[in-house]
Amino acid sequence: MEEIDFLNKDSIEFMIISHPHLDHYSGILEILDYVHSKNIIINNLCHSFGNLLGHLPYVELDNSEDENGNTLLENIIEKIRLLDEVGLIKKRSGIGINTGFTLNSSFSLMAISPLDTEIDVFNTQIELFKDKGDFVGCSKLANLLSTVWLLSFDRYCLLFTSDVTFETLDRIIERNSEIFRNKKLILGQMPHHGSKENHNIRFWKQWSFDVNSPIVVSAGQNLKYKHPHSRVIFDFDELNFKIHATNHVNGLIDFTDSDSFNIMDKFDLISNEHHMDYLNGDQKFRIEKGFAITY
Repeated sequence: MEEIDFLNKDSIEFMIISHPHLDHYSGILEILDYVHSKNIIINNLCHSFGNLLGHLPYVELDNSEDENGNTLLENIIEKIRLLDEVGLIKKRSGIGINTGFTLNSSFSLMAISPLDTEIDVFNTQIELFKDKGDFVGCSKLANLLSTVWLLSFDRYCLLFTSDVTFETLDRIIERNSEIFRNKKLILGQMPHHGSKENHNIRFWKQWSFDVNSPIVVSAGQNLKYKHPHSRVIFDFDELNFKIHATNHVNGLIDFTDSDSFNIMDKFDLISNEHHMDYLNGDQKFRIEKGFAITY
């Protein structure tokens, strides 16, 4: 909210909820409450679960309720409805093949997932898991709804993957291969916090990119999942991406302790008073002459 307040804008161009898992929508309700209190307009709000609301109680394992008996996701959905009703959301939509935004004369944002393929698999399999009482299986299925976005300008692009599945990345290779031919990747996001279950190295080999192009992993301390996984980090390093991370944990520790971590990076780790910011903390980039540059 501080950044929105600092920018002092009367509108937000778009807001996206990637999929119905708590770590991807926590904080959204506070933002919606804030824009409501300030009468800030959201020009576009989109998420991937608009037609699947009946399944939502099954896809989030953390379904703690407030004093009114509502889950956080239910409160978010109700707040979206209210903001739409009072005119503070100009357009809300699901995500499909034609979902996208033109940001200005140079930049555009386009969704390449989920498509009907993912929605159909989700609808079919969740009924099977519900019948068996397998709520862990139901929750994992929500990753099929994860959004994948391309931010494009000229012949360059940035890729945002949320928790996209291995199978969806295969589908993109087979059905959306034109994106690999037409664009150079200058910044990417590792799927699902660097999970080995979502890691599809074949997908990343399709891209054209420069050596040391940044690839970012967002992961915190989690003793259960231990993201990011070592094999994922080493694979991206072997492809000659430059690893950036929000926290120096788990597989990243294995990486920086290894011989693969080059001598200049080891020197930075020892000498940098910020303790190698590109592997610990918020990762911020500016786009300049076809490169994503940290600042």
